[in-house]
Parts: sequence; C-alpha cells; structure tokens
Amino acid sequence: SGLVQTVNVREGQRVKRGQVLFTLDPRPFQIALANAKAQLGQVVQTVESTKADYKSMLSAATAQRAQVDLNQRNFVRYAALLKSNAIAPVTYDQARLTLATSQQQLVAAQQTAQTQLAKLNGNPDIAPEQTPQYQQALAAVDEAQRQLDHATVRAPFDGIVAEVDSLQPGTLVISAMSAF
Repeated sequence: SGLVQTVNVREGQRVKRGQVLFTLDPRPFQIALANAKAQLGQVVQTVESTKADYKSMLSAATAQRAQVDLNQRNFVRYAALLKSNAIAPVTYDQARLTLATSQQQLVAAQQTAQTQLAKLNGNPDIAPEQTPQYQQALAAVDEAQRQLDHATVRAPFDGIVAEVDSLQPGTLVISAMSAF
C-alpha cells in the first residue's frame, strides 16, 4: 500500500513479465527500513551492554563476598571478646548488624547478576545474533526491505494492461495487484 509515484503503462498496453507497471513513493518504505536497521543495531548494543553489566555484577558480587568474609571474621573476634567482657555489647551488636547487612548485599548482588544472565538466555558469551530480540529485529528489517522492494510493481506475467486509467500519481493504492 502507498501513494502512486509514477505510472509506466497505459490502458491496453502489452507488457512482459517483470516489466515495471507503476511505482509507489518509496520514502515511507525507506524510512521504515532505516528504523528497522536502527532497531537491529540497538538490539546488538543492548545485548553487549547486558553482557558487560553481567560481568560487572559478578565482580561486584565477588567483592561483596570478600566483605562478608571480613565481616564474618570480625564478628567471630568480637564474639570472643564479648565473652571475656573485653568489649561493650554494643560493639558486638554492631559487628553482627554489619555482617547481616553485608550478607544481604551479597545475596542482592548475586540475584541481580542472575537476572542479567537470564536476559542472556543463561549464556554470558551469547552472540547477539542468537537472541530472540535480534531475530525479531532482523525479521522487521527483512519485512521493511520486502515492502521497499514491492514499491516498484512489476507485471507478474505477460499480458495486456487493464483498468489503469484510475491509477494516477498521488492515488492511494491499498492492494497494488488489485489495480490491474
């Protein structure tokens, strides 16, 4: 569907298979194709960004694991010191809170990393082309290209043109083949 740009045949004219009958304004189809290609590129960037985010989150979880280990050692030390009345109970309570907080932060970091991994179909090294988002965007590019290719309407077989008088530049064609 689109606006007729040129009509290359006249009523009663003999045409050969593949001969151009008329053309539609290609600009809307070109714009749609450009948008689809941009979306495809955006998908690649998103996948690569998700992969980088996942690696960063793994590093953050590893760092948080080290913090939990340190807080665990401090908590054990303070527990021993509390038993011998060498520290105030508030110091022990603070160490216990610090340990619990760092453990919760570790769990949160691990869960966030798992969420990013799920976005990568469980494969941190997945190629963008293997993702459903890429396949969907590629299909949109293919469809936009197909529509652009069909902006030039060609004779599907040898024959004589009929009902072409109503087809003028600027006419909106809903179904190109129904015009002939």
